[in-house]
Amino acid sequence: ERLANNKRLHSSLSEEKDSYNAKLEASLERERAVFNSKFEARLEEEKLIQAQKYETLIEEERTANNKKLKAALEDERAVQNKRLTAMLEEQKLASDQHLESVLQKERYALESTLQKSIEEKR
Repeated sequence: ERLANNKRLHSSLSEEKDSYNAKLEASLERERAVFNSKFEARLEEEKLIQAQKYETLIEEERTANNKKLKAALEDERAVQNKRLTAMLEEQKLASDQHLESVLQKERYALESTLQKSIEEKR
């Protein structure tokens, strides 16, 4: 009888242990699921934060590059404007000198013609 009681007790304890282990396992699975869910949410949030930081860095880099390019273009434009202004000044000077030369020749020719005409009338 004692042996039968011990077997029943052992069987009962074994069932209780198995039930307790099953409850613990279920509880552990729920805890694991909650933890994983929170972890995944935090991971997604961190990914979003990192993506926003990355986008901000890209935009700052783009802005800095645009400013550098704009400054370089403005410098190049200033150099080209100075060069073109100098070329125009040279061209104007050459044109003025040419006109002065043509006027000088015309004046000489007119004076010459006038002189001949005066001499002929005398």
